Amino acid sequence: EILNGQFWRLITPIFVHYTLLHILFNMFWLHDLGSQIEKLKGSKFFITFVLTLALFSNLAQFLMSGPSFGGMSGVVYGLFGYVWIKCKYDPGDGFHIDAFIANIMFGWFILCFAGVVGHVANWAHAGGLIIGLAWGYGSALRWNRGKR
Repeated sequence: EILNGQFWRLITPIFVHYTLLHILFNMFWLHDLGSQIEKLKGSKFFITFVLTLALFSNLAQFLMSGPSFGGMSGVVYGLFGYVWIKCKYDPGDGFHIDAFIANIMFGWFILCFAGVVGHVANWAHAGGLIIGLAWGYGSALRWNRGKR
């Protein structure tokens, strides 16, 4: 369908959740991490960032595993990666994530990829995390260059 022009299929899986716990978990992190980003970077940046994360994380999942998946976890991992890397390399920007929480997020990522948790959109997690880390690192790099 995507090759036939139905590009929205790369965004819409973020609105599909399979259990109540699944949507609650994703909405908690969307609120926690997303509100930081929106507050510090603005609504326009936040919406663009979420849509970019959805596009690339869902594309990664689709290419690696096919079209049967849903959830916003790829976006959540992208938001997490962005906030985490900004905390490390651009602390003046005002982002915060507790080290314990960061370890839980990375631990969950590893447990899911190891197959301990069951059927999870691991490639969406990975795609989102990579985009979030790269975007945050690029932003931090620009900020750090300006300090020299």
